[in-house]
Amino acid sequence: MPSLRDIKNRIQGVKNTQQITKAMKMVAAARLRKAQQNIQNFNNYFTNLDNILSDISDINLVNENNYLKQRDIHKILFILVTSDRGLCGSFNLNIFRYIECEILPVYKNYFNEANASFICIGRKGFEYIRKNKLIIDKKYLQLFSDLKFDIALKLSEIIRDDYLDFKYDQVNIIYNEFLSTTKSQVKCEQFLPIISLKHLISNVDSSEKFIIEPDKYRLIKSIIPKYLNSKIWKILLDSYASELASRMLSMEMATENTKEIIRILSLEYNKKRQDIITREILEIVSGANALLNN
Repeated sequence: MPSLRDIKNRIQGVKNTQQITKAMKMVAAARLRKAQQNIQNFNNYFTNLDNILSDISDINLVNENNYLKQRDIHKILFILVTSDRGLCGSFNLNIFRYIECEILPVYKNYFNEANASFICIGRKGFEYIRKNKLIIDKKYLQLFSDLKFDIALKLSEIIRDDYLDFKYDQVNIIYNEFLSTTKSQVKCEQFLPIISLKHLISNVDSSEKFIIEPDKYRLIKSIIPKYLNSKIWKILLDSYASELASRMLSMEMATENTKEIIRILSLEYNKKRQDIITREILEIVSGANALLNN
């Protein structure tokens, strides 16, 4: 049975933990507000860039541009975006479950023949892929500690160069899309070749709507790398905001749990203390009665 000192020390330990979880929640909340603002500011730019590409593209350009042209798929790259640290609830776990339930079964033949590999952004994803003995091409750790647009530029350039060199025939990105403070969604989006534009391409020649100089092909060729850079940056922003939101909610729940543990331990402490007092009183009364009887 634990002594009063043991229970008291445990209560103090839980209170210390409560202070830590409160502080972590406040830090995550402050960073989340900034991350949400960054997403909101950037979404306008990305949406307009996507609309411009869709407006000036036509079906004849699909087979002329290496980023739009479909290939026979022999090798696939997955870019896995996770966190570097834990204590963020189910943020990473949801991605790992998605890989096990959606990615591995669908692309089973590619993995069995070593034609599927990963670029891991975040330590947790890297450790998961390594544990499952899947092929890792590259790893990028601690990117979110100082997240800047230059990071997205470098990543995009590396991926684009490898794709144009036919190292991969298809590139997919697995990440958590930020929807709200309380909700995120695991997504697997095809990064290359670009398919999102092709659903918006009209059979009507864009020259009927716009005057384009020097020509449509060269304009699209210059815009698409910017689009891909922006796509990577948007995904990094979404993932980071989702991680912060998950951490904030997780720490809030942990703080509430510490309150309940402190309440239970306090009841146990008071009950044990009352039992000790009652026992001491009985011993005193018994001793007094014994003296009177003598």
